[in-house]
Amino acid sequence: MKIMSIMKLCLIFIFVLLNFSYTQVHSNVLNERNIENRESITLIQFLENLEQSHPLFEREQINSQIAREEQKSLTGAENWIVSSGVILNHMSHSPVTAGLESANGAAFFSSVSRHFWSTGGNLSAGLTLGANTLNYSSDTIYSSIADANFDNNISLSYSQPLLKNLNGILSKLEYDLKTIKIDLTEMQTLENQEDFLASSAQSFLNWVFYAAEIQLVQERLQLSRESLHDTRQKRARNLVDEVDVIRAKNSVSLSEQNQVTVESNLAALSKQLSILMQDDDLIGKSPQFDLYQIHDIPNLQLVIDNFKQDSRVLSQLKNSMQQLELMRRANKESTKPDLNLTAQVATKKSDDNFSDALVMDKPEASLSLTYTFPLKNTKARTDLLVTDLQIVQLNKQIKELEITQISVLSNILVQLKQLEKILELNKQQIELAKQKTVAEISVYNHGRGDFTNVIQSQDEEERAKLTYAKNALIYQKLHIEYLSMTDQLLQN
Repeated sequence: MKIMSIMKLCLIFIFVLLNFSYTQVHSNVLNERNIENRESITLIQFLENLEQSHPLFEREQINSQIAREEQKSLTGAENWIVSSGVILNHMSHSPVTAGLESANGAAFFSSVSRHFWSTGGNLSAGLTLGANTLNYSSDTIYSSIADANFDNNISLSYSQPLLKNLNGILSKLEYDLKTIKIDLTEMQTLENQEDFLASSAQSFLNWVFYAAEIQLVQERLQLSRESLHDTRQKRARNLVDEVDVIRAKNSVSLSEQNQVTVESNLAALSKQLSILMQDDDLIGKSPQFDLYQIHDIPNLQLVIDNFKQDSRVLSQLKNSMQQLELMRRANKESTKPDLNLTAQVATKKSDDNFSDALVMDKPEASLSLTYTFPLKNTKARTDLLVTDLQIVQLNKQIKELEITQISVLSNILVQLKQLEKILELNKQQIELAKQKTVAEISVYNHGRGDFTNVIQSQDEEERAKLTYAKNALIYQKLHIEYLSMTDQLLQN
């Protein structure tokens, strides 16, 4: 009778164990199928979608457009300027002209002028048409004088600087400075876009890590539950103490807490990235990325040489140096005296007959040379000195930035090389943990060990895998930082 009871208990135990194992396996299979059936998204697809959907990229492009439009507005300095007007005048008495009691006049004038950047000169042309009515006293001696006359004039003049602003150096200064600013704005736009992509890529890698970690945590939870089940069975047969059951329950509780924590991190990050990319469907997708891939890293000296030559950050400072050199040239030009040559030609006609006055056949010509020199010219000389100091300072800043950036870049490359070795050691550690698990199972199956040792060995194997994943995440993030610093992330 006792034998039958023992056999029944054994059958019940086997049935429960098989049912529990089937439930766990079935649950794992469903989880794996659910993961496999999810639509995946690669890092490249993620970054490309960000470029298309995030407003930062269009906003940064607008900065360049604004700079170009600002430069176009400066070309208005070369536009033709047209002006015209009417002058009315009245004189009730003339102390100079005898017998003239009053005079009324009207004149229409129009002029056109233009400044030339290529020479720094100014051209102007003008037309004046005037008419006057004259009222003389009734004395007969003034009866022969016409009571109206017409004054017409056409003029053309050109002024050319011979020293200061020769060839329009000062006239074109703002336009030339804006040309350099456009280049600076475009480089800063690319830099801001690349920094944003680098930050987003780091978040994507966190997403990849959490997706890998959740699988490891689920495996550890399964092992903890198996350990609890085994411990309860042994306790039912009085093979272990109650404290072992409590320890097993605590292990399950900790594993469940870890699972909830990782799931929470994964859900929060998925939501953040979906909002960032403005795609609600991203939450249901899984990241596709080989977290454990090793990248080909060029020789350190080659990377440094290319960085010095092609770095966008250094190029921005070099463009700023061009601005200062252009300002220095303009400040030096401002220290020169003004020497202007002005040539003017005109023709006019004054007649009491309107039609005859239109025949302006009285030519005039003049040529003048004007020299202006401030005795101290304090502002121009001070501006020149300040610019020289700024150039020295910027050279130091360029060297400082170059040293800083190269030191950071070298640090990253050394870490990448060292992490390659660490990742290889992690793989060896995982393999050793697997071998230990196999050995513990073998010992247990031969009745010479405890199942707890098997579970502990399997837990160690999972911890080794988690350490491998964490180090791989660090490696991939450093590689993203390397690509960003060498201006390769945006073009890739």
